[in-house]
Amino acid sequence: MRIIHTLASLDPATGGPARSVPQLALAQSGLGHEVGLWAPGMDHGAGTWRVADLASDAVERMQLLPGEFEQALDSFGRPDLVHDHGIWLPCHRQVAKACAARGIPRIASPRGMLEPWALNHKKWKKRAAWWLYQKRDLQAAAGLHATADSEARQLRRLGLKAPMVVAANGVTVPILESGFLTRFDSQEAGCEAGGLPNGFGFEEAGCKPALHRTALFLSRIHPKKGLPMLVEAWARVRPEGWSMRVVGPDEGGHRGEVERLVAGAGLTDCWSFANSLEGDDKWRAMAAADLFVLPTHSENFGIVVAESLACGVPVITTTAAPWQGLRDHGCGWWVEPDAAALGAALDEATRVEASGLREMGRSGREWMAADFGWEGIARKMEAFYQEVAG
Repeated sequence: MRIIHTLASLDPATGGPARSVPQLALAQSGLGHEVGLWAPGMDHGAGTWRVADLASDAVERMQLLPGEFEQALDSFGRPDLVHDHGIWLPCHRQVAKACAARGIPRIASPRGMLEPWALNHKKWKKRAAWWLYQKRDLQAAAGLHATADSEARQLRRLGLKAPMVVAANGVTVPILESGFLTRFDSQEAGCEAGGLPNGFGFEEAGCKPALHRTALFLSRIHPKKGLPMLVEAWARVRPEGWSMRVVGPDEGGHRGEVERLVAGAGLTDCWSFANSLEGDDKWRAMAAADLFVLPTHSENFGIVVAESLACGVPVITTTAAPWQGLRDHGCGWWVEPDAAALGAALDEATRVEASGLREMGRSGREWMAADFGWEGIARKMEAFYQEVAG
């Protein structure tokens, strides 16, 4: 098949699709499909584009399409199908209109943007957009893609009736030696062992202070992610010998709000903040953590959960993310999105011996390798594409 994937941005600071969509495209290329990738504003003059977590030779296995979407269609040639990831933004309207005008089947992936919390964030703007164009564009799609059963149920509640596939995001499971990441085991470039990024808080990879353990949050610093709730939970527990690392891009000044809450709770000695980490630095930071925490109010998937488990790190997240399997596979805690429940999970997790956390992490890695490989997900999407494209 000839497939074009479209998304709002390839900048990893914008969230999970900038990581997962190129990985899906690459996996489909590996199955023998001709795959293009388009996002608005890509600059072809630079020679190559930076794609999160992919080496340049992997990027070359797909066509990165510059210009407006109509120009991308002209340069790629008529595709059998366009898979658009995201809603609301002008680029998604552009894709919907161009596909309708040219009679090209379009798959729409809302990517969690229609979950209840997301709809209530800036709800008046979204309500107007829903009735002006967004519902109509989704109803006109040849198919819908949800990344979890909970998202699929929400799309049906909103009255969307197109054929639908539920397919999770995948994850690349890195190779670990002596508990620390050294290189990747599939589509990505080699990752040499070495020091963690400057300022992250460890002096050497694989050298954690014996009496000090670290919990990690690595995601966008956005109100949706629940960091104020985590501050309150941590203040209740105050786990001895643990620190909390918050890593990610600031959105709308929210980092400053969280830092003020940390100071007000008297946690500045055990909480720290750092800017985004990408590529090898991100994977090493995940592998070096003892525990990962995503205290979210809303996720359609939560790719950082999968990445942390792939690095052998157990996870605490909330029931607002589709990760009940953390309980089923014995690799983490899945609790209500409130400070009391988070605090109870933190209290339990930080009392577990290091060997116990490592064993939970091993269970998580095995689960990711078994159920979240990109090839299997690409084949599932391939079958759905063939169904809706006729």
